[in-house]
Amino acid sequence: MVHKYDKEYYERSKEKILNQSKKWYNENKAEYYSKIQCECGCMIQKPTLKRHQRSKKHLKLMAAKLLII
Repeated sequence: MVHKYDKEYYERSKEKILNQSKKWYNENKAEYYSKIQCECGCMIQKPTLKRHQRSKKHLKLMAAKLLII
């Protein structure tokens, strides 16, 4: 639910907010989109780790890994 004040603030500060967002993105995109290795062995992007951990592929690989150990 967007309050009237929040909407007015955004309209007044739209350019400032967009510039801050662009600045943060440019400073952090390398870290944010870096590839990491999951415990199952797959290389994935950092933001998609939780989604990957719920995937059939991850669950299948982890089940196979537990059987080997």
